[in-house]
Amino acid sequence: MSARLNHDGNQVGPTPPLTKLGLQHNAKDGTEEPLGIIPAFYNTETQRFSGNDDEFWLDFLDRFELIAFECCKLSQSEALRFLPISLTGPALAFYRLNIKGKKLSYEKAVKLLRKSFHDANRERRIWHRIRNVRFEMYLDGKRTISEAYELLIDDLHILFPQVAQAYQCDSFRRDSLERACVGHDWFSHILARPSQELPTFTTLNHALGHAAQHFVESLGQQGKKDDIYGMEKVKVTKSTPRAGHSQPRNTTVNKRKSRN
Repeated sequence: MSARLNHDGNQVGPTPPLTKLGLQHNAKDGTEEPLGIIPAFYNTETQRFSGNDDEFWLDFLDRFELIAFECCKLSQSEALRFLPISLTGPALAFYRLNIKGKKLSYEKAVKLLRKSFHDANRERRIWHRIRNVRFEMYLDGKRTISEAYELLIDDLHILFPQVAQAYQCDSFRRDSLERACVGHDWFSHILARPSQELPTFTTLNHALGHAAQHFVESLGQQGKKDDIYGMEKVKVTKSTPRAGHSQPRNTTVNKRKSRN
């Protein structure tokens, strides 16, 4: 094994061995973690398949399979493990809901993606895309909760006009926004309110947007580190001491761990 160097050029230990899949052994729990030694799988958002461009599927699949099977000589089961790394946005959300954790072959997984994002009627694809939008799709470990929420709303505003005329109604828009935000602590107190209090897309959007902004402000911008991968406890020190105490109070809040 070759030596690893830190930023100062000093040796810090041997380089972990790389497997055929480009995975690094994690000594802590015995799992394997993806490495960026196959950069085409990890490249920019524009090269990943999001599902937003209906004509991009065939180009994406040709490129993915060229890298996986011709360049890297992966088996189909190995290629399936790398598939989600090349997805983003609605396509990644679809993968998590319909493929991840299920005993599917590579061919079956690709068939499901193609059916949802390429073969179906365009208006039907847009409908499925809206119904599969989830807030966690916009959390990447760098954005604040508020920034992620703004991106969610921007995408919904782009998608809503493209859906079939039968769904061009406020109730569909409001229900889609609620579905996207269910299950997140930052929004639970808003979604727990009777629907009569927030009857329209606009009123619900305003309340959820305010909750997202308040969460960021209350943590002093620590919401930037929220991500969809796991939860960890972090301490936020408040500046006002408790009565009878000289030290500020430490309160523990939940924060999502970013995956590096």
